[in-house]
Amino acid sequence: MKRKGLTIRGKILLGFVLEVLIFAVYGVYGIVTVQNNAVKIDEWNRVIDPSLDAIKDLKLLVVNSQRLTFSFIYSPPQAPTLEEDKQALQNLHEQEYPQLKERISTLTGFWKDSTQVEQMENAFQRVEALMADQKVALSTFRTVDDRNDFLKISNLNQLVEDKLLPATSVILGDLDKIEQAKKQEKEIYHDDVVEAFQNLKLQTILLVLFITFVGLILAWLVTNDIVLPIEKINAVIARLSRGELPEESEIDTISKRSDEVGEIARSVYNLVSGLRSVAAFAESIGRKEYDVPFKPLSENDVLGNALINMRDNLAKMTTLETRQNWANRGLAEFSRILRESSDDVEHMADVVISELVTYLKANQGGFFIVREDEGGEEEPYLELVACYAWDKKRFLEKKIYKGEGLTGQVWQEGEMLYLEDVPDDYVMITSGLGKANPNSILIVPLKAADVVYGVIELASFDKFEDYQREFVEKVAESIAATLAMLKNTEQTQRLLEESKMLAERMAAQEEQTRQYIEEMQATQEELAQRQLLAESKERVIYSNAIVLHVNKRFQITQANELASQVLYYAPEELKGMTLNELFASEAKYEEMRMQLSRGQSWRGIVTIRAKSGDELWVKILAGTIQNGESTEYMIVLDDINEARLLHVN
Repeated sequence: MKRKGLTIRGKILLGFVLEVLIFAVYGVYGIVTVQNNAVKIDEWNRVIDPSLDAIKDLKLLVVNSQRLTFSFIYSPPQAPTLEEDKQALQNLHEQEYPQLKERISTLTGFWKDSTQVEQMENAFQRVEALMADQKVALSTFRTVDDRNDFLKISNLNQLVEDKLLPATSVILGDLDKIEQAKKQEKEIYHDDVVEAFQNLKLQTILLVLFITFVGLILAWLVTNDIVLPIEKINAVIARLSRGELPEESEIDTISKRSDEVGEIARSVYNLVSGLRSVAAFAESIGRKEYDVPFKPLSENDVLGNALINMRDNLAKMTTLETRQNWANRGLAEFSRILRESSDDVEHMADVVISELVTYLKANQGGFFIVREDEGGEEEPYLELVACYAWDKKRFLEKKIYKGEGLTGQVWQEGEMLYLEDVPDDYVMITSGLGKANPNSILIVPLKAADVVYGVIELASFDKFEDYQREFVEKVAESIAATLAMLKNTEQTQRLLEESKMLAERMAAQEEQTRQYIEEMQATQEELAQRQLLAESKERVIYSNAIVLHVNKRFQITQANELASQVLYYAPEELKGMTLNELFASEAKYEEMRMQLSRGQSWRGIVTIRAKSGDELWVKILAGTIQNGESTEYMIVLDDINEARLLHVN
């Protein structure tokens, strides 16, 4: 009977087909795994790292806004940086913050955690509320008088204690939570990538096991001519199934055959070699040894090339993370140093320059501080207050002025200077082997709010990398902020002492003013009584006598109502009339005019003419009165005509 079922050839063919399918599935799985890892790495670089940088920038913006606000509030009215601080804070509110908010909002569109997005929106609201309070602080001190207003100063202090300081603390705490969550996401992504690679390694082992199984099946189907070679191949594959990597020499002879068995042996040989290199490469990646060389099996080796790309990306991210962690640790350490030693500037400078040179693994360092003459008689200069392994003889009894040497140029320009071509004899580094010229010099200004408070100079045999220079710049900003705070504190203390003295003087002046007011009130009461008496006398005169006011030309400028009644002239007729027109005697008129022109008074009895032609006897009292800046005469005429007639009769 004819045997049914697959022939050996068919079984072998079926086995190879299955093997090819498994290889295809494995290849697809490997490609998908690598692509998924590439996507995660891309998201890592495109979203997570930029988000962490943006959050740190927002924290720095909040700290800078608080620093500028406090500088504006507590600076004296004559401070040269007052308007600069105010303008810097306004620019931060109107330009820097909207740009940073837009940048973060764009990144949050890619965030997968809605809770983090909500937390960031809440942080924006708190930041904007903080900036609103800061604008209130800016609007409170509009003039110099506002800075001397104790009520406004008290309100601002209350605003700082109740709102600005607590709000800043809450905002920084919220941002720290978001930053920590993002770091955890970053760690999760890293673990996912490593886990995916381990799974890929496990699939490779499973594939080897499958090949072993297929090889065992085919061993029973081939002729005795290929049994022994296949057994050897099987032994190699068996060792692979146990996780071992045999030596290629075990199947080297079989791989030289030109038949199908030889082709299988050569495939196994290549597989062993490839797995050996892949395993070694995978172990190096697991140990974070990214500089181990690895050569793909061919130009089209998808897995090998993907592993290389993964290795390169992981190496790049590890380098960036290492440098970032290095910078963060350093910033935290120097922040602690500045907090603990901020009371003594020289002690702070000594600790800072020593730690900075050590942390950067440099060789020498100097810390210069700007010294200013309060009287303004001497030009500001730089003074070396601390150094580390520095040739201090070069700076003994020497002042560095703006623009003088490299250090003075950095002070004048306010920009970092980095040199790798160091001038000869600029500075010598002394060691146990003698003296030598450094290979690089880094000079960084201690600048805050565009004001340079000092300079740090570092020398090293090695080059300062970009990330190291950026780190020194950030440390310099923190040092400058501390120096600015110390300077503002001194100025504030001096201002408080002056305010106390001013308050004491004002209290004394207030007592003097109170006494003066009491005296003025008594004087005013006396003047009021005199004025009432004068007004009473004036009313008596105006009601019982003719009163005329004349100018220097003796023209009538004003007449009372009784004058119109007695002389029968209307008020408008009397106004402008010359006094001579009323006198019947020219001699009496001239006598009175001469006396009044000399500034003397005049008394007499004269005859005057009324409009009706009647002549009236009157007694005249005339004198000079001062009307503002002009001089005029007052003529008082008492009608004695009836008394005269009675006397004649």
